[in-house]
Amino acid sequence: MKRRLRRLLALVCALALALSLSGPASAAGDIYFTVINDSVVSLSDSTMPTWSGGVLYVPYSLFDGSNSTRVSFDISFSYNRSSGQATLFNTRQFLTFDLDDNTCYNALTGEYLNGRAILRNGRVYVPVALVCSFFGLTYSVIPISAGYMVRVKNSSAALGDSLFVDAASNTIAWNLRAYNQANQSAAAPGVLPPTGGGSSSQDDTAD
Repeated sequence: MKRRLRRLLALVCALALALSLSGPASAAGDIYFTVINDSVVSLSDSTMPTWSGGVLYVPYSLFDGSNSTRVSFDISFSYNRSSGQATLFNTRQFLTFDLDDNTCYNALTGEYLNGRAILRNGRVYVPVALVCSFFGLTYSVIPISAGYMVRVKNSSAALGDSLFVDAASNTIAWNLRAYNQANQSAAAPGVLPPTGGGSSSQDDTAD
Protein backbone atom coordinates (compact mmCIF):
# COMPACT_ATOMS: atom_id res chain seq x y z
CA MET A 1 0.00 0.00 0.00
CA LYS A 2 2.77 2.43 0.92
CA ARG A 3 4.67 1.56 -2.27
CA ARG A 4 1.56 2.23 -4.35
CA LEU A 5 1.05 5.56 -2.59
CA ARG A 6 4.66 6.59 -3.27
CA ARG A 7 4.22 5.75 -6.97
CA LEU A 8 1.02 7.78 -7.13
CA LEU A 9 2.74 10.74 -5.46
CA ALA A 10 5.65 10.52 -7.92
CA LEU A 11 3.18 10.48 -10.83
CA VAL A 12 1.38 13.57 -9.51
CA CYS A 13 4.70 15.43 -9.15
CA ALA A 14 5.75 14.48 -12.67
CA LEU A 15 2.40 15.65 -14.05
CA ALA A 16 2.67 18.97 -12.22
CA LEU A 17 6.16 19.51 -13.65
CA ALA A 18 4.96 18.72 -17.17
CA LEU A 19 2.09 21.19 -16.87
CA SER A 20 4.42 23.91 -15.62
CA LEU A 21 6.57 23.47 -18.71
CA SER A 22 3.70 23.43 -21.20
CA GLY A 23 2.76 27.13 -21.07
CA PRO A 24 3.95 29.91 -23.40
CA ALA A 25 7.67 30.24 -23.85
CA SER A 26 8.86 32.69 -21.24
CA ALA A 27 11.89 31.20 -19.56
CA ALA A 28 15.23 32.95 -19.51
CA GLY A 29 17.08 32.07 -22.69
CA ASP A 30 14.05 32.24 -25.00
CA ILE A 31 14.87 34.72 -27.77
CA TYR A 32 12.07 36.79 -29.29
CA PHE A 33 12.83 38.99 -32.29
CA THR A 34 10.43 41.78 -33.25
CA VAL A 35 9.70 42.73 -36.83
CA ILE A 36 7.73 45.65 -38.23
CA ASN A 37 6.47 44.81 -41.72
CA ASP A 38 9.77 43.87 -43.39
CA SER A 39 12.23 45.43 -40.92
CA VAL A 40 13.88 43.66 -37.98
CA VAL A 41 14.15 45.65 -34.74
CA SER A 42 17.59 45.53 -33.11
CA LEU A 43 17.58 42.76 -30.52
CA SER A 44 17.99 43.75 -26.88
CA ASP A 45 16.39 43.03 -23.52
CA SER A 46 14.53 46.35 -23.76
CA THR A 47 12.93 45.48 -27.12
CA MET A 48 12.19 41.80 -26.57
CA PRO A 49 8.53 40.76 -26.21
CA THR A 50 7.49 39.06 -22.98
CA TRP A 51 4.68 36.87 -21.69
CA SER A 52 2.59 37.73 -18.64
CA GLY A 53 -0.50 35.84 -17.53
CA GLY A 54 -0.61 33.96 -20.83
CA VAL A 55 -0.68 37.23 -22.83
CA LEU A 56 2.09 38.32 -25.21
CA TYR A 57 3.32 41.88 -24.58
CA VAL A 58 5.54 44.08 -26.73
CA PRO A 59 7.09 47.50 -25.98
CA TYR A 60 5.01 50.44 -27.15
CA SER A 61 7.91 51.47 -29.41
CA LEU A 62 6.89 48.71 -31.80
CA PHE A 63 3.96 50.90 -32.87
CA ASP A 64 5.08 54.54 -32.73
CA GLY A 65 8.37 54.40 -34.65
CA SER A 66 10.63 55.04 -31.63
CA ASN A 67 12.59 51.88 -32.39
CA SER A 68 15.74 51.09 -34.35
CA THR A 69 13.86 50.69 -37.65
CA ARG A 70 12.09 54.08 -37.38
CA VAL A 71 9.14 52.37 -39.09
CA SER A 72 5.78 53.30 -37.60
CA PHE A 73 2.10 52.74 -38.26
CA ASP A 74 1.25 56.45 -37.95
CA ILE A 75 0.51 55.80 -34.29
CA SER A 76 1.72 58.10 -31.52
CA PHE A 77 2.32 57.32 -27.85
CA SER A 78 2.04 59.34 -24.65
CA TYR A 79 2.66 58.32 -21.06
CA ASN A 80 1.85 60.34 -17.96
CA ARG A 81 3.85 58.72 -15.19
CA SER A 82 2.04 60.60 -12.41
CA SER A 83 -1.43 59.55 -13.55
CA GLY A 84 -0.32 56.12 -14.70
CA GLN A 85 -2.02 56.56 -18.06
CA ALA A 86 -0.46 55.46 -21.35
CA THR A 87 -2.17 56.15 -24.69
CA LEU A 88 -1.61 54.92 -28.22
CA PHE A 89 -3.43 57.11 -30.72
CA ASN A 90 -3.77 58.35 -34.29
CA THR A 91 -6.08 60.88 -35.91
CA ARG A 92 -9.10 58.59 -35.49
CA GLN A 93 -8.56 56.38 -32.44
CA PHE A 94 -7.34 56.64 -28.85
CA LEU A 95 -6.47 53.52 -26.85
CA THR A 96 -5.72 54.32 -23.19
CA PHE A 97 -4.19 52.02 -20.59
CA ASP A 98 -4.49 52.86 -16.90
CA LEU A 99 -1.52 51.12 -15.29
CA ASP A 100 -2.69 51.96 -11.77
CA ASP A 101 -6.11 50.34 -12.23
CA ASN A 102 -4.96 47.66 -14.72
CA THR A 103 -7.68 48.72 -17.16
CA CYS A 104 -7.89 49.65 -20.83
CA TYR A 105 -10.50 51.65 -22.70
CA ASN A 106 -11.37 53.44 -25.93
CA ALA A 107 -10.84 57.07 -24.90
CA LEU A 108 -13.27 58.35 -27.56
CA THR A 109 -16.23 56.12 -26.72
CA GLY A 110 -15.47 55.28 -23.09
CA GLU A 111 -15.81 51.55 -23.85
CA TYR A 112 -13.67 49.34 -21.61
CA LEU A 113 -11.69 46.60 -23.31
CA ASN A 114 -10.28 43.34 -22.00
CA GLY A 115 -6.58 44.11 -21.55
CA ARG A 116 -3.97 46.01 -19.59
CA ALA A 117 -0.45 47.39 -19.96
CA ILE A 118 2.53 46.40 -17.81
CA LEU A 119 5.84 47.96 -16.88
CA ARG A 120 9.08 46.12 -17.59
CA ASN A 121 12.41 47.74 -16.76
CA GLY A 122 10.59 51.08 -16.55
CA ARG A 123 9.19 50.71 -20.08
CA VAL A 124 5.50 50.38 -20.97
CA TYR A 125 4.58 47.08 -22.62
CA VAL A 126 1.20 46.59 -24.30
CA PRO A 127 -0.72 43.45 -25.35
CA VAL A 128 0.10 42.93 -29.01
CA ALA A 129 -3.16 41.16 -29.91
CA LEU A 130 -5.35 43.91 -28.44
CA VAL A 131 -3.40 46.79 -29.99
CA CYS A 132 -3.29 45.15 -33.41
CA SER A 133 -7.02 44.46 -33.33
CA PHE A 134 -7.81 48.02 -32.22
CA PHE A 135 -5.75 49.70 -34.94
CA GLY A 136 -6.47 47.25 -37.76
CA LEU A 137 -3.04 45.59 -37.80
CA THR A 138 -2.12 41.91 -37.90
CA TYR A 139 0.62 39.99 -36.11
CA SER A 140 2.29 36.59 -36.23
CA VAL A 141 4.36 34.60 -33.75
CA ILE A 142 6.71 32.50 -35.88
CA PRO A 143 9.02 29.77 -34.55
CA ILE A 144 12.49 30.10 -36.08
CA SER A 145 15.76 28.29 -35.47
CA ALA A 146 17.04 31.12 -33.24
CA GLY A 147 13.87 31.33 -31.14
CA TYR A 148 10.69 33.15 -32.11
CA MET A 149 9.74 36.09 -34.30
CA VAL A 150 6.89 38.46 -33.43
CA ARG A 151 5.94 40.26 -36.64
CA VAL A 152 3.44 43.14 -36.70
CA LYS A 153 2.16 44.10 -40.13
CA ASN A 154 -0.11 46.35 -42.11
CA SER A 155 -0.81 46.46 -45.86
CA SER A 156 2.71 47.82 -46.52
CA ALA A 157 4.36 44.48 -45.72
CA ALA A 158 5.86 43.17 -48.95
CA LEU A 159 6.54 39.54 -47.99
CA GLY A 160 4.54 36.76 -46.41
CA ASP A 161 5.85 35.30 -43.16
CA SER A 162 7.63 32.26 -44.61
CA LEU A 163 9.30 34.28 -47.38
CA PHE A 164 10.32 36.96 -44.90
CA VAL A 165 11.91 34.42 -42.54
CA ASP A 166 14.08 33.17 -45.41
CA ALA A 167 14.93 36.69 -46.61
CA ALA A 168 15.82 37.92 -43.11
CA SER A 169 17.96 34.93 -42.06
CA ASN A 170 21.26 36.85 -42.30
CA THR A 171 19.84 39.85 -40.42
CA ILE A 172 18.49 37.57 -37.69
CA ALA A 173 21.86 35.80 -37.36
CA TRP A 174 23.71 39.12 -37.13
CA ASN A 175 21.34 40.44 -34.46
CA LEU A 176 21.66 37.24 -32.46
CA ARG A 177 25.47 37.38 -32.53
CA ALA A 178 25.44 41.03 -31.42
CA TYR A 179 22.99 40.25 -28.62
CA ASN A 180 25.01 37.29 -27.35
CA GLN A 181 28.26 39.25 -27.46
CA ALA A 182 26.70 42.12 -25.51
CA ASN A 183 25.41 39.73 -22.86
CA GLN A 184 28.72 37.89 -22.58
CA SER A 185 30.65 41.13 -22.10
CA ALA A 186 28.37 42.28 -19.27
CA ALA A 187 29.50 41.24 -15.78
CA ALA A 188 27.16 38.83 -14.01
CA PRO A 189 25.09 40.60 -11.31
CA GLY A 190 26.68 40.21 -7.90
CA VAL A 191 29.82 38.57 -9.27
CA LEU A 192 33.07 40.52 -9.08
CA PRO A 193 35.46 40.18 -12.04
CA PRO A 194 38.67 38.27 -11.29
CA THR A 195 41.50 40.45 -9.95
CA GLY A 196 44.30 38.39 -11.49
CA GLY A 197 46.10 38.28 -8.16
CA GLY A 198 46.97 34.59 -8.34
CA SER A 199 46.71 31.44 -10.41
CA SER A 200 43.95 28.88 -10.01
CA SER A 201 42.87 25.73 -11.78
CA GLN A 202 39.20 26.67 -11.23
CA ASP A 203 37.12 28.30 -13.96
CA ASP A 204 36.55 31.98 -13.08
CA THR A 205 33.24 32.21 -14.91
CA ALA A 206 29.91 31.68 -13.21
CA ASP A 207 27.18 29.49 -14.65
